[in-house]
Amino acid sequence: MAECLRGEMYLPDEETIIMPDYWNISHPIYPKGNNIRTDVMLLQIMLKVYFMSRSAGYEAAGKAFAILNSSKTRFDDGIYGANTRAVLDIYEVRTKAPYRDGIVRPVPPRFQYTSQYTKLNRLNNVWNSTMATSSVGTDKKEQARILFHPLLFREMYGA
Repeated sequence: MAECLRGEMYLPDEETIIMPDYWNISHPIYPKGNNIRTDVMLLQIMLKVYFMSRSAGYEAAGKAFAILNSSKTRFDDGIYGANTRAVLDIYEVRTKAPYRDGIVRPVPPRFQYTSQYTKLNRLNNVWNSTMATSSVGTDKKEQARILFHPLLFREMYGA
């Protein structure tokens, strides 16, 4: 099950900073694996937003959107098929992922909100920087309400 961590950071001078929601998956997502549908949905929508960002670069975004636009159904359908693998492969190459294996692993709590490289950390960070200035919603929850598949939104936010 995809999950949403709502976080706070406590600073030494007793100031509290409310952190943006952190989106994580519950189990590793494997090519041809027995994946949890909402985990894959979350990965798919985060990849789509990544390729809309400046971080993706023109060439990589063009390749990814050629795949995204070739599908007759929603890309974020929760199925790790050939299109998801192809878009993830472009992402792994573009970001110089240390493991280009098509596997996306959950991020342990100690590495959430850190600069520790993981595929999901980078996707969360790019979402935060890209969508912060968008006209889609005022925070991650509102953006999720608009952009996520309804099943994924209900699972993550219980609404």
